[in-house]
Amino acid sequence: QGINAEYGEHDKTHMQVKTATLALVALVAGAVLPQSSARVLYDDSKQHLRDDWTKVTSTRFGLSDTPPMHRLLFCVKQKNIDILKSELEAISDPSSPRFQQYLSFEQIGTLVNNTAGTEVVVDWLRANGASVMEVTPRGEYISVEAPIATWSSLLDTEFFTLEHTATQNRLERCKSYSLPEDIAQHVQSVAYTTQLPARRQAPGIRGLRGAQTATTSLEVLKSYYNIDNQEGSLGSQSLFESLGQYYSPSDLKAFAKANGYDAPAISDQGGHASAQECEEDPNNCGEANLDVQYITAIAPSVPTTFWYVEESNSLYYDYLVAVAKQAKPILVHSISYGSLEKELETSVLDNFDTEMIKLGLSGVTVVVASGDDGVANFQARSSQSACGYNPSYPSSSPYVVAVGATQGVESGGPEIACSSKTGGLITTGGGFSSHYDQPSWQKAAVSEYFSIATKAKLGYNANGRGYPDVGMAGHNYEVTIGGQTQIESGTSAAAPVFAAFISLANSARLKEGKPTLGFLNPVLYAPNASSIYNDVTSGENNCCAQAQVCCTQGFYAAKGWDPLTGWGSVDFKKFMNLVA
Repeated sequence: QGINAEYGEHDKTHMQVKTATLALVALVAGAVLPQSSARVLYDDSKQHLRDDWTKVTSTRFGLSDTPPMHRLLFCVKQKNIDILKSELEAISDPSSPRFQQYLSFEQIGTLVNNTAGTEVVVDWLRANGASVMEVTPRGEYISVEAPIATWSSLLDTEFFTLEHTATQNRLERCKSYSLPEDIAQHVQSVAYTTQLPARRQAPGIRGLRGAQTATTSLEVLKSYYNIDNQEGSLGSQSLFESLGQYYSPSDLKAFAKANGYDAPAISDQGGHASAQECEEDPNNCGEANLDVQYITAIAPSVPTTFWYVEESNSLYYDYLVAVAKQAKPILVHSISYGSLEKELETSVLDNFDTEMIKLGLSGVTVVVASGDDGVANFQARSSQSACGYNPSYPSSSPYVVAVGATQGVESGGPEIACSSKTGGLITTGGGFSSHYDQPSWQKAAVSEYFSIATKAKLGYNANGRGYPDVGMAGHNYEVTIGGQTQIESGTSAAAPVFAAFISLANSARLKEGKPTLGFLNPVLYAPNASSIYNDVTSGENNCCAQAQVCCTQGFYAAKGWDPLTGWGSVDFKKFMNLVA
């Protein structure tokens, strides 16, 4: 943990300096080699927690005419992270005189840029035979390629081949690595070395609509949540997608026609728009079609980007590089994917947080689904032995809006926390982070929860960041897949719906010359926001999806905020009156 001393908030447990004394003095190209060299060890790998990858070879790649190539991502230490966090607090606090006074791409760059460090690292890489493929505009990330043998030497490590137990995909990784001290002082971490792709989450819960099935449609959402104005066209919104998902333009067109709106043109980043993929295997499109169809159903005229990120290396790093490059960022991001927080390296979490903070300072809102398997998370869906409190990431990050799921909207009844035990097919994810401290804007809400709620079995971090922040309908959504209407359930339905609420609010604000909502959490927890919620006071999140496994661990809903549906669902009309 904490190889970046500038962050000033992690210990240096994993930073070790090892000294190699050269017994011989040699002359190379007329220069005398130094008698000793200090190196910094990076060893925050979580590979020991992963049973979904197996070591195939202990590959000591030698130099050859056609050596195996491998691309790495050098993450440069960014400056003034503590100042960055203070800036976000000031800009997102509704009581602050600097509320919503966002910074430009260049102003943020001035704060964090480590230009000299980036140049030192680039020069070192090139001098040692690596090909620098790309450097992000503000110098945060250096994408570089070289033979495995070169990396083994430069990083003083051994790479080996790992194979995924389900997909048989292969990749090269190492257990740890080190850098010369003069280079390490500028490098936060090197990606695609120890880090594995996020564990594949369990498939979404989907089925065909029956004649008597109560479903959540656009009309149901509009009626229940008082969605009375969808005309906004300013701003922008995006859907983060991965794990081989495609969306079908023809399915979107059919869905839009059936629901009375014109299908918008979607900007496809990543080449994953395909009607054929959806027709051949609906599993290839379930998540993506759900996301696209409902974010556009709520905010049909706001420009929308389908942002596909390959999982082959590490979907979070690829996403972070992409957002770091945007001088004009997309204003609302919806992410319906999650990993086990405990399986992600501290270096990954730190990089993600830094980019989320920078997005918040730019007026961007990031919305994340809280998961579909209660407190235990998806790996417990088929195994009672995997029960326990396993927070989901990135919904546990304090720099995103986490969205849980309710049920009841589809049948016209009152909302309760969505649970497979009460017929909801999935169980709203929620709990407390094991990594993040509780943010100041949340402390009063969490304290109140613990004072009134039924006590949960111990084993969670009561001082951690509590999630989700809000909830929305998550049960039995009507989705068009391969030309058929199917039903899907999940917080992955709730997240894009609330993201679209934010997009419509942004559009209204931009029309009046106001800034966008940006990092929204302090506003959602402010005392004057209580009137926008439909409080959800019934439910428990101890079961996994489909009720195959119910654990003894789990939280109970209560009045006010709770770790099942946050503050409850959001009334659109009241939300707009508050923020727009």
